[in-house]
Amino acid sequence: MSDQSTISDFQPDSCDESEVYECEICDRTFDSAVGRGSHRRSHDDEKVEQTMLKDLRRVAEKLGRAPKANEMADVGRFGSATYSSRFGSWNQALTEAGLDLNREQDISQQALLEELERVADKLGRPPKYSDMPEHSHYGGAVYSKKFGSWNQALVEAGFDPNREQDISKQDLIEELHRLADELDCVPRYDEMTERSRYGNAVYTTKFGSWNNALRKAGFELNKERNVSESKLKEELNRLADELGRTPTQYDMEDQGAYAYDTYRRAFGLWNNALREAGFEANMRRDIPRSDLIDEVERLANELGRAPKKREMIAQGRFAPNTYVRKFGSWNEALREVGLNLINRSDIPDAELLEELERLADEYGRTPTKREMERNGAFGISTYATSFGSWSEAVQEAGLDVNAVWYPDRLDHLVRSTWELDIADLLLDAGVDYEYESLEIEYDDGRTYTPDFVTDNYVIEVKGYVYSNEVEKAKAAMKHLDTKEYVVIGRELPADIHIEFEERAALHNLFE
Repeated sequence: MSDQSTISDFQPDSCDESEVYECEICDRTFDSAVGRGSHRRSHDDEKVEQTMLKDLRRVAEKLGRAPKANEMADVGRFGSATYSSRFGSWNQALTEAGLDLNREQDISQQALLEELERVADKLGRPPKYSDMPEHSHYGGAVYSKKFGSWNQALVEAGFDPNREQDISKQDLIEELHRLADELDCVPRYDEMTERSRYGNAVYTTKFGSWNNALRKAGFELNKERNVSESKLKEELNRLADELGRTPTQYDMEDQGAYAYDTYRRAFGLWNNALREAGFEANMRRDIPRSDLIDEVERLANELGRAPKKREMIAQGRFAPNTYVRKFGSWNEALREVGLNLINRSDIPDAELLEELERLADEYGRTPTKREMERNGAFGISTYATSFGSWSEAVQEAGLDVNAVWYPDRLDHLVRSTWELDIADLLLDAGVDYEYESLEIEYDDGRTYTPDFVTDNYVIEVKGYVYSNEVEKAKAAMKHLDTKEYVVIGRELPADIHIEFEERAALHNLFE
C-alpha cells in the first residue's frame, strides 16, 4: 500500500533538553520515572487495558496493518512485553484489539531467504539470530520453524552457520573478558545482544543469572555502597517498564543495573524496595492456585516440556518460591499440573553435577536431598539413577556428603565446611569460644542462635542469605551491648564484616 507509514514516521524530530516522563494512561507528566511509576499504578486495570488496546489500533491505522511485536518499542506507547503480560500473549492482545494476527507461518522459504540476504546486505555480514528482531521483518524463530534450524536457513542462503549450539562456559567467560577490554568496564546485561558474539539469554541459561556469569568471570558486581535510593528506585521502574510487570529480585539479578545485595543493603528487604518505589510487594501469599497452575501450563506449552525452576525465574510471572510455599515443592507443583517431572535417565552427568554445584554455591554448603527436591532442576531419583545414590553424586561433585559434621579435633558439631574453617581459625589463634550457646530473641518471640561466641565478639558464618537474615542481624546488633557482631561470608548488617575469601583476617581481631 502506497499510503502505509514506515517506522521512521514515528520518530521525534528533536529531543527535549530536559527529560519528561509522561503517564501513557492520562498524559500527566512527571520529572522522574519513580513519580510516573507510582502514579501509573493508581489507574484501574480496565482503564489501562482499554488505553493499551486503543494505542494498538492507532499504530495499526498508521502502519496500515497489524504491528509486529518487535516494532512496538519504536511505534507504540507500550512495549510488546507489557501487552504479553496484560493479555497473556502478543497475539491475544491483537485479537482483543480486533486486529488480524501476523500469520508468519505462511511465508515461503524463498521469501525468507531473500529477506536474509537483504539483512546481510544491510549489516555488511551474515545476520545473527539475535539481529533479526531489530533488522528483519521476521524473527529468527520463523526461520527455525521453516528450515528446521537457524543454521540450516543460513546454509540455504549460502552463508556459514553462526549459531553455536553447545557453547562452553569457558567460551562465554572469555567473551565477557573480551568485551570488558573493549568497553574498559564490566559489560551490562543489555549490551550483550548488541556488542557480543552471544546474546544475554545464553548467559542466564548457562549460569543461572547474569550476575552469576559476572561472578564466574571474576568481575566485581555493581554493589556500590553510595548508590542513592532514588537511583535504585529509578532502576526498579525502568526494569518494570521493560518487563511489563513488577520485577522480582531474580529479574534484577538477571537484567538489572545493580545487584540484589545493593537493594538489600539500602532497604533491608526486596519488598521494602518495591514499596518505596511505589510497587505492590512481590511473592504475595494470596495468589490463587489456579493462577499459579495456569502460569506453569503456559510456560510448559511454550517450552514443549515441564519448565525448570530457573526457566520460571527467567520467563514466568511468579517466583519459584511462591510455588514452594503453595504446593510444598517445585516438583509437587509440576505434579499438580499433571506434568512429568524432569527425572529422565538421559541427562548428561556433567549437567547433573553442574546443577549440584550451582545449588551448593547458592547455599554456601552441600545441599540436602530435600533442598534439591524443592529448589533444584532435577529430582533425587535422577541422581540415584545416574550415580547409584545421592551421596555418590555429592562425592562426584567434590562436595562433602553430610550437612552436619562432628570433627575429631572439635568438641562440637559444625553445619558446613565454612563453619569448620572458622572453628579451625579460632583454634589456631588460641581463642576460647562457645558454639551456638547464645539465643537472641527477634520478631515477637522467635529466636536466633549465632555460630560462635567469644569474650568480645559474636561471630556468624553466612553462606546463604534467607529472607529473615537481615532482621536477625539487626536484632543481634541491638541485643549485644558488650560484644561486637561479626559476619563472615555474605554481607549482612554487622559491626565487622569479613569476606569469606579473607577469613584469615579473623586472626587480627584477637591480636
